[in-house]
Amino acid sequence: MNARLGRFRIEHALAAIALMMFAYRFANRDLLPFINDHGFLLSAAQSEIKHGTWALQSPIVGTQGLRYGPTPSWFYRVVQMLFGAKPEASILAITAALSISQITFAASLTRALRENKTFFALVAGFIASSPYQFIWSRGAWDNTLVEISISFIVAILIGSSPNRGWRPLAIGALLGIAVGAHLMVLSFVPVLIVFLASDISVSLKKRFSALAIVVVVAALINIPYAIALLRSHAHASAVESGPIIGRVFAELLQPARISGLHGMSYFFDDAWSDYQDWSGDVGQLFELFTFPLIVAVLSFAGLINGLRSATRSSRRIAALALSMAAAHACFLGARGLSLHPHYQYPAWWTVVVGLALFAAWLRASAPRLAKPFVLAFACLTAVQFAFIVSMNTYLRDRNGTNGEHYSAPLAEQERVIRSLCDAVPKQSRLVNATKTVFSSTLFYIAETDPACAGRRIKICDEPCDEKIFERATRLEFASDEGGALVLTPAGP
Repeated sequence: MNARLGRFRIEHALAAIALMMFAYRFANRDLLPFINDHGFLLSAAQSEIKHGTWALQSPIVGTQGLRYGPTPSWFYRVVQMLFGAKPEASILAITAALSISQITFAASLTRALRENKTFFALVAGFIASSPYQFIWSRGAWDNTLVEISISFIVAILIGSSPNRGWRPLAIGALLGIAVGAHLMVLSFVPVLIVFLASDISVSLKKRFSALAIVVVVAALINIPYAIALLRSHAHASAVESGPIIGRVFAELLQPARISGLHGMSYFFDDAWSDYQDWSGDVGQLFELFTFPLIVAVLSFAGLINGLRSATRSSRRIAALALSMAAAHACFLGARGLSLHPHYQYPAWWTVVVGLALFAAWLRASAPRLAKPFVLAFACLTAVQFAFIVSMNTYLRDRNGTNGEHYSAPLAEQERVIRSLCDAVPKQSRLVNATKTVFSSTLFYIAETDPACAGRRIKICDEPCDEKIFERATRLEFASDEGGALVLTPAGP
């Protein structure tokens, strides 16, 4: 009895720790990033509210020359109608939605594999320990809606009877939202159709009825976007060179990359070397726990062994994840896109499924190795989360970065805009000399912050027309390190 009670308490304590790791995403709100696309999206939503319209497409044009879909603008419009125009409200709405979707996915995977709360804690904790996921959860971006939608869809698919009841309607709505956010989700569509069509737990008639509901609902949501696409003229950017096989192989490794620490210099830009110097020996420890190739190999081993599992649910989950990993890698490889980490939103979950299946297979076939693997997995999770805490400590010490992928945080941008509004006449001009604090975010703050009510702030990126911008205020970084900002007089 005491042993059972002790195990019960340990399981719940571990689950609580995993949920607290997700809760950490809501901490340090003064360090929330607010960069280029964020400002455009929130401004578009605010414009829709003022004019009583709903967007047909995004204000942002992608690398393939097409505008993204309108569902992110719709999402932020609803958030602003409910909670106001403050950027923090929209960001925290994304934080909550992504965290809930990932917790739901972890819980669904645990149930599908008939595991306990300790297993849930390991899966959820591993997801929460990804620095990539941490940063993505704290930005008012459009692509994050793809990950939110896909996480919920997969949670439904790996549960019981995805073709029954309310589930096809929910899948169709979520798929429509994802397609309307970014077309990279198209690689998921054939995988989804095959998975639903191959569900032998229901009759053929019910399968095709469910598929019809999914397709119709997703299509209805994207009618405005489809009309806009038909009227557009795309001009795609140059693609990556090299053999397509090499590009596909590189893409296969990317879900493992975004689950851990590899390539985190992407978000630091030129400040990465400064962070390495600042973190010292601790930073070198983090470097030792950067091995995406090993994580990818173990994940694919788990997926392949999952196909041979004695339980039908494990086989279907493995087939779903393996087919999605292959389909998305081929899709991106064929398009020749650069290895940007956010292109993995539709497939991020495949590596988690693979590692979970590997742990289940190891416990069944080599139980003596299962415990060391779980301990190593927990250690990796702890180190990755420690990096997140270290990163936040550095960002607080430096007040952000002076690079484009994180830049000066939202609170710092709000501070300088409020200072400008308090000090200048009703009409004033701001010359943005930072290069990496984006005028789109500064403009949104100036338009919506109560401190700037009744004032008109014109913003231009340096170099500006000196005749127009004489007697302007100049915005620049306070030093070569960090994101602290200062205002100085500009012009004669």
